[in-house]
Parts: sequence; structure tokens; C-alpha cells
Amino acid sequence: MAEINIEAITQGTLNGEGSFDKLMRTYNAQLGEQFSQSRISATDFAKVYSVALDSAAAQTFNFELQRQVADKQAELLAAQKTILDLQVTGTELDNDLKRKALEKADADIAMVIQQTENAVQIGRNLVTQNVKLVNEISYLITQESKVLQDIKVGQQQVSSMQRTDAKTIADTNLTNQQTTNAVQTGNLIVKQQTKIESETSLLNRKEMTEQAQTKDNVNHPTGGDYGVAGMIGKQKDLIVVQKDGFLRNAEQKALKMFSDIWSVRRSTDPTTTPVAETGMTDTDLKQLADKAKASVLNPPNL
Repeated sequence: MAEINIEAITQGTLNGEGSFDKLMRTYNAQLGEQFSQSRISATDFAKVYSVALDSAAAQTFNFELQRQVADKQAELLAAQKTILDLQVTGTELDNDLKRKALEKADADIAMVIQQTENAVQIGRNLVTQNVKLVNEISYLITQESKVLQDIKVGQQQVSSMQRTDAKTIADTNLTNQQTTNAVQTGNLIVKQQTKIESETSLLNRKEMTEQAQTKDNVNHPTGGDYGVAGMIGKQKDLIVVQKDGFLRNAEQKALKMFSDIWSVRRSTDPTTTPVAETGMTDTDLKQLADKAKASVLNPPNL
């Protein structure tokens, strides 16, 4: 808790520059004038002076306390501004991150499209090779029939057929391997598509988080608006309550100040009707009290 600066209230002399010193000089001048005009007796003078002394002390101490409160409120507002500045910087950094993520997503999509085209071309090549293989098999069947019909061709033709059979087996193995490679490529494309869908979902959730920073309702990717809840919603509710608390505090302090002034005037001069132009009549005080009471009984809805 901050210490009260006594010198700002009084310097301990009649000619001091403290708020209490100046207020008491005003009271002394006013009471001296009334006493010199014989409007109050010496006994009444002592009573009024005692009341004025108590009132001046209370008001000057209250003034010093209010000054310290105002300083702390100014420090609080400065801290809140710093927090807001940091939040704006964080939003800009997050926007840069999302922009880079979108650029990466575009590059990934382009890569997937290229890989898909490559896979299609591989499939076409496999079809061509399969047609070629069928033709070769048909040729082998024809050759085999010819060999069975003409067994007397000789050993050289038999060796040639054996070499042809070996080539056919090698070509078949190559085709099987190429088919396996095509299946693996298709599986890779499916995994990449799943990855793109996951990243798109993450970007949608980040967009909802950004909307929650500036809106009371956010747009869900599947449709419809949803109210902001969670930590961000609680922070917004807290700011509203703090704002209302500052207003209520000001009303209560104003009511206390008016009540003290009204009490002092009634104590020093209970017979005189307060002048309307000063704003200190019973009606004025009642209006202020009614407003403060209404604010307490009807707090803002969160």
C-alpha cells in the first residue's frame, strides 16, 4: 500500500501550502467574518470551528487518497494498453504463420497433382506392357504348337525356344514388380490426401480462434454461429465487470462527497435552505443516491 504524503496535506504552519492548510485558511476567513459581524457567538464559533477542523481533515485526507487511487488507475490503464499492443503483435505473427501454411498447402497440392499424373502415366505404361505380354504369350503358344507338330526340327530350334521361354519369365517378373510399385504409389497418394484434410481442419480451427478475438460469435466451418466461451469469453466478461466496477466506484465516491458537504452545511447552518444553483439541495442529493442504488440493484448482464 502506498504511503500518504503528509506534506501534501499540511506543512504544520498557518501559511503552509498543503491542501489542509489552504482549506483551514478559507474556513478561518469565513468564520472570522461571521464572528466579527456578531452573527455567531464565541461558543458557537468554537463548535463550528471544531466541525470545520474535522471536516477539513477528513476531506484533505480523502483527497490525497483519491489522488493516489487515480495514479494507480492510470498505471493500470497503461498496463492494459501494453497487453493490447502485445496481443496485436501476436495476431500479426499468427497471420504470417497462416499465410506461410497456405503457401505450403498450395505447394503440397501441386505436388500431389503431379504425382497423380505420374501414377496415371505409369498405369498407361503397364497397360501397354500387358498388351505386349499377351501378344508374346500368344506367339509362344503358336510356337509351342509348331514345335509339337514338327518335333524333328532339331536341337537348335529347341534351344531357341528355351531361351524365348526364359525371356518371357523375366518379362513377367518385371511386369509384376511394376504393378506392385503402382499399388504402393496409390497408397502414398491416399496418405497425402489424408494429410491435406488434417491441415485444412487445423486451419479452420485457427480461423475460429482468430474470430473469437474480435467477435462475440464465431462461424463454424460446417455452418451456424456459436457464442465465444472458454478463456477468451471469460476475459471479455472480466473486462465488462471491471468497466462497470469503475463506474460504480465513481458514483459511490461522488455520493460520499456530496453527503459529506451536505452534512457539513446542515451542521453549520441547519436553518438555511440550500441554494438550487449549487446543486446541493435535498432533491439533488436524493437523485444521486437513487442513481447509485439503481446501479447496485441492476448490475450489467454478462
